[in-house]
Amino acid sequence: MKKIINILFSMPTMGFLILVFAGSLAVATFIENDFGTTASKAVVYNATWFNVLLIFLGLNLIANIIKNKMWKPKKLTVFIFHISFIVVLIGSGITRFVSYEGVMHIREGATSSVMVSDKTYVDIKIIGDGKEVHEIEPILISHLNPNAFSQKVDFNNETFKFKSVKFVPNAKESIVESSGEGEPYIILVTSFGEMGRETHYFKYNEDKHIGPYHINFGDKEVPNAINIKMNNSGLLVNPPDTIITTSMAGAAGEKLAKGSWNNFSSGFLYKMNELNIVLTNFYPNATIDYQNYEGDDMNMMDALIIEASSGGETKTIAARGGKGYGGKPSYFYLNGANIAITYGSQNINLPFAIKLIDFQLDRYPGSNSPSSYASDVILIDQEHGLNEPHRIFMNNVLNHRGFRLFQSSYDGDEMGTILSVNHDYWGTFFTYIGYLLM
Repeated sequence: MKKIINILFSMPTMGFLILVFAGSLAVATFIENDFGTTASKAVVYNATWFNVLLIFLGLNLIANIIKNKMWKPKKLTVFIFHISFIVVLIGSGITRFVSYEGVMHIREGATSSVMVSDKTYVDIKIIGDGKEVHEIEPILISHLNPNAFSQKVDFNNETFKFKSVKFVPNAKESIVESSGEGEPYIILVTSFGEMGRETHYFKYNEDKHIGPYHINFGDKEVPNAINIKMNNSGLLVNPPDTIITTSMAGAAGEKLAKGSWNNFSSGFLYKMNELNIVLTNFYPNATIDYQNYEGDDMNMMDALIIEASSGGETKTIAARGGKGYGGKPSYFYLNGANIAITYGSQNINLPFAIKLIDFQLDRYPGSNSPSSYASDVILIDQEHGLNEPHRIFMNNVLNHRGFRLFQSSYDGDEMGTILSVNHDYWGTFFTYIGYLLM
């Protein structure tokens, strides 16, 4: 046993661990370059094996300090060098397990005391028989580890299991025809007033509001809505007001009287007052699929596909959200209970508020490229009686109560700012002390 311990905590072993550590950082760098920061955190930096490696490296350093009596005056330089690594490891551990960060978005003239967390969570609510269970689980997921989420919830003497089966970053929805279990879908392109053209997906028995108008697709008629339903030959529409149709092929149109069912087909423009509707696709049996979108719009929400099972029933649900998004709840019914699943960031209340007075953007002469940008803000801390003006810009950080606020980005109309918020006082403190010793 003593021989094994001597090998585990020997200098050659420590050298090997340092090589593994350096190799891990190199791999993480390549992963981050090809798949993004979240993937590198999920696979390397925040992985259990990497934490174990750092702990073992720290214990090895301590063991070698004791074994070689490095605190003696002759070895003081080597002793401080080894201690510096341990102090840096302590700082990184605090940053990893205790600290948190996020972003704060403020428009000019507005005040905010809330930041959106950098971490993402899966929020599960189960309701039934007058009872409710609420579970929130932090999750770090990428398409390199799509099965990272797994949760088991006991409710009303039943066990509900949830697991992620697919993850699609920056996901775009598409409807695909299904030969198995699917549902009817229609795709409508609408325009109303100055809203411009919008594309809407409707699943059967789903309704949506478009401006002041209400469109319902399903068997149940909704009062004062444009009701659309299926029949054996296709689709029928029943409007709450007169609809004028225009054929895309140039044929003569007709008027559809309110309160009566009429054929609803593609190839026609349906106009009711200021609302224009075109049916682009009808799928009698289809499912929603999600694909990674790599076009100009890189601000789409991610899609986390979760398989939920209980009592012999299984359902697959898509939860839309991600880092920086609150997420949209996905509702479904399973084994006698109503369930809502939300995937995304959480709001974190700060002990102070920031009011944005003015956002300023400077550009290079003769160019639209930004040269610098800054935010003039008021720090409001009622508990400490503070109402102070500050200016946040590159290399000029606002520090208050253990929080550091950096200028991160801004709104496209230059009327709002986005601040990065970091709460890592002790992690930063120990890390800087370690660097100083090194």
